[in-house]
Amino acid sequence: MFAINDYPELLLHIKTIAGRVYGVNPSGWHGCFCPYCDDATRTINPRHGHFWIAPSFPYGHCFRCGAQVGLGKFLLDTKFTNQELIHRILKISKFTYGTDSSRTTSFNRAKIRTIDNVMLNMKNDYVNIRNNFPKQYIQYVEYIKSRCLEINPINFLMQPRIIDNDISVMFMNYDGQRITSRSIGDNKSRYYKESGEKHFYYFQDISSIDEYDTITITEGAFDLINLYNYNYDFRDSFFIAIGDSNYKGLLESLINMFLLIGEYKIKIVFDQGIKRIEQLTQSILNITNILNPQIEVQMFQPPYSKDVSELMLLTRIK
Repeated sequence: MFAINDYPELLLHIKTIAGRVYGVNPSGWHGCFCPYCDDATRTINPRHGHFWIAPSFPYGHCFRCGAQVGLGKFLLDTKFTNQELIHRILKISKFTYGTDSSRTTSFNRAKIRTIDNVMLNMKNDYVNIRNNFPKQYIQYVEYIKSRCLEINPINFLMQPRIIDNDISVMFMNYDGQRITSRSIGDNKSRYYKESGEKHFYYFQDISSIDEYDTITITEGAFDLINLYNYNYDFRDSFFIAIGDSNYKGLLESLINMFLLIGEYKIKIVFDQGIKRIEQLTQSILNITNILNPQIEVQMFQPPYSKDVSELMLLTRIK
């Protein structure tokens, strides 16, 4: 059985890579700067690295760029000099992970399109629909105004789409991943899944998330947009919309995959009518305490309406 603490020379190497940001999280994972992305230079004064090495399995994972590598490959790539120990680690693991993982996470940092290209394509699509589907385009403009008042939808990565001659609003995230489309024409209750992977909606650059002390998580994209624009208690947050009713599973996934490190205040906003809210909120508190006790969790619900989009008023429930 592999145990990283049995290899003091290996730990010293990790500490050398990490410098002053070296850390061990509550689950025993050892953290340092990622050698496969610009982790060490992403900010002038980084508080921590994003590459974490498992305590009882020869494996490392960057929670920023998504790199997943065997510990033996990590040691080779970071110029570890003890070749005998490298071969021993490779023998223990019997395989290595490639840095280009086929397993996609919701925060895969390998961008195919830049945000500038995404917005340019959106502007072109707006012009196309306005010129060729004027009636549906007016429906789209009026719907956005009814949900979010006076905003520029492109700034929040929303665009109109025509599906089966019906108008819908499509959401993308900052990384150019299509999230979902919602019909706003004749089939108002219809949603269209945009990809086989589960991605989250965010309109801010997630590589700058370290600059925020607070992360706000909502179920719907419109909730997120309205909190950002009209509720100043939440304005200085990084915003993430889950877009699914599976709160517990997806919130645990978020915390486990990406928020495993760092000190954050997380504000979770639920719609009204969530079943077994007491059990759900307690379960989320329990899992965050296990994965990262440095995370402070606050939970909110709208007191009078179904969701936050209608009144932007929230009551804290935990």
